[in-house]
Amino acid sequence: MGLLLEAVFEIFLYMGESSLVSKRTIARKLRLLEEKAWFQRLMEEPTYAELVANDRQVRRIIGACSIRKLKKPAYIDRYSYRLETVLEKRAEAKRYQ
Repeated sequence: MGLLLEAVFEIFLYMGESSLVSKRTIARKLRLLEEKAWFQRLMEEPTYAELVANDRQVRRIIGACSIRKLKKPAYIDRYSYRLETVLEKRAEAKRYQ
């Protein structure tokens, strides 16, 4: 049973990796995010700026944001919290490598 669950998990992981957001889409969303004051404050931290530029998981979160919804304050609050949380976790993991 454990092997079956592990195999299913690997299949889902592969499917997720194959449907990654394109670099062009991420670049477009980054340009829009750079206009936001909360994102500019995050980018002042060198570790976070490096993670945004190079970390696959962070870039996937950026690619998942909705450009249309970025005009809504509730979505901005939720998304900024999500991005900050991922950045903190990835920065912490990077420190211990």
